[in-house]
Amino acid sequence: MTAAPSSVTSRIVTSKVDGIRIYGEALGDPSKPAVVYIHGNSTSSGVWDHQFFDEELLKHFYQVRFDLRGHGQSETPDVESEGPFDNDKQGSDVAAVLEGFSITNPIFVGWSYGALIPGDYVSIHGFVNVRGVVVVDGLTGPPPDVHKFFTGGPYPGFTDNSDATKMHKAYGLFIRALTYQPLPPTRQWIFKRKKDWGPYMEGASKAVPKLVIFGRQDGMNSLDYIDYIKTKWEPTLLTVKVINDAGHASFLEQPNQFNEALLEWAKKITQA
Repeated sequence: MTAAPSSVTSRIVTSKVDGIRIYGEALGDPSKPAVVYIHGNSTSSGVWDHQFFDEELLKHFYQVRFDLRGHGQSETPDVESEGPFDNDKQGSDVAAVLEGFSITNPIFVGWSYGALIPGDYVSIHGFVNVRGVVVVDGLTGPPPDVHKFFTGGPYPGFTDNSDATKMHKAYGLFIRALTYQPLPPTRQWIFKRKKDWGPYMEGASKAVPKLVIFGRQDGMNSLDYIDYIKTKWEPTLLTVKVINDAGHASFLEQPNQFNEALLEWAKKITQA
């Protein structure tokens, strides 16, 4: 069952780094632990409807989602400016959402590219106030380590670490292939960004519970990533769930299985 959309609270918050306006929504009881959903590249927070409005999740958690800069109802930065999607700016967007909805100790749920965003937040604001991180069909870690798990076969050079021009051209081909109509250039800029993985991989990995959920038939990322992250994250803090009959969007293809896995894990870490 789902909750009534009419009870959703929407808000525009502002990044303190560059003033970009970010659109966010919340549903449920603010006194409960917050789950913050982060969508992937070239989509919006609307992809989380099956989770955001789920009554079982609402019984236990304050549900929050927002549109990344350059996506959905959030403002699009000037792509001519330097680093419109760097650690500072995207971490500031998350901080603005948390402040705008009075959230402390969130559980971040990030899908695909969105799985990188908690790393941005942690690199700037630390991880002591992060209750947990859920990686959904995403690759988190330094590019030289995780590019090999990306299986973007149709785009030669996508994971080429030796030729930046070739790699960026491949990114462009990938972005243009996502939709029939051309997408704004901001979609490509998300890959041309400063990224410091140190605080996330070397700090949060020893303190923050993590749930990794992958669709078994993910055609974008290899499940071999799971073996990699097991070597990087404190074993007692890592939980892995592989969902059958699901590809890169496991939360959309098998929402019941996904929601059950998320609910069980999130209840466990909030009650610990």
